[in-house]
Amino acid sequence: MTGWRIIGLDQRGHGWSEHPPDKDYSREAYLQDIAAFIREELGGQPVTLLGHSLGGVNAYQFAARYPELVHAVIVEDIGVELGGDLSFIEQLPDRSSTLQELRESLKRAGVRAIDYFTESAFEDENGWGFRFDIKGMSLSQQQINGDWWDDWLSSTCPVLLLHGTKSFALTLSQAELMVSRRPNTRLVVFEGIGHSIHTEELDGFYKAVKEFLGELDR
Repeated sequence: MTGWRIIGLDQRGHGWSEHPPDKDYSREAYLQDIAAFIREELGGQPVTLLGHSLGGVNAYQFAARYPELVHAVIVEDIGVELGGDLSFIEQLPDRSSTLQELRESLKRAGVRAIDYFTESAFEDENGWGFRFDIKGMSLSQQQINGDWWDDWLSSTCPVLLLHGTKSFALTLSQAELMVSRRPNTRLVVFEGIGHSIHTEELDGFYKAVKEFLGELDR
């Protein structure tokens, strides 16, 4: 992405970020984290947000509630009517003796996106584990479930919505409704692709994002 400064923000309880001791995975907590980062580290200048799944909801909700800090938004495969269940994650072990055993624990829990989850795997003196907050992810999902049409429709900045037709998280009919109801919104559909477009169809993902960014008035 020539000409763009790209920052990958690990959200609370994910990646290398700390796990909040009070298990606060509320909508407001996620959004305040983003606001603090933009204001304290980037000087409060408006940014373009790109978010996948949970990150996508955070992105469009942030644009609705902090419009002065958002130039544009890219949402990868998530909708506005959510009712997911991540309780299965609580079946995962804190540590496994090998990476293969850790992968097997995902299979036993019914996880299909094995490679997606093992991106968060790490090894320490106690064995192999996951960086994300196992006990907190179900709470995070409970907080994200609901009807978020008001947030989706409240912002006015340019939005790009990316959807994979084999996604378990967003239907094509909802994606089309989201675009038809919100002005200044574009939909790009990836046929035969699932929830993680950026890993399943990287070239197409890059092309769609690059085209959208190229049309923004910076």
